[in-house]
Amino acid sequence: MSKLSKGKRIEREVANILRQMDYAIYKPIHTRYGAKDIFGLFDIIAVKSKDSISKFPDLFLIQVKTNKTDYYSAKGKIKRWLEEYKLPKSVGVGVWLRESKSHHKIYIIHEGKEYVKKWVIVDDTFNN
Repeated sequence: MSKLSKGKRIEREVANILRQMDYAIYKPIHTRYGAKDIFGLFDIIAVKSKDSISKFPDLFLIQVKTNKTDYYSAKGKIKRWLEEYKLPKSVGVGVWLRESKSHHKIYIIHEGKEYVKKWVIVDDTFNN
């Protein structure tokens, strides 16, 4: 499987997880010339529905990664980006890593705080 195919598959998986958490999703369209990242950095924008009970931010900018090296590199890029741009408190940013078929980890910066959440997928159900 190519790196591009794997990345697109994981992005779809993350988008589906976020939909289960009552988020509306926007992902740029992939073309034969590649996808255009949002602000040159993010793969997905997720907006929380008013009925969502998720503890994630109301508006969430997400970079999806499939390996730890890229995950740590993306964390640094996001921190530098946040030094340049001021976001409202309701907006969070994150790097989502699919560690294995069932394990996901996400690094989140929201309201000036940094934290890491881990989840396990069981029978296509998202459990945290």
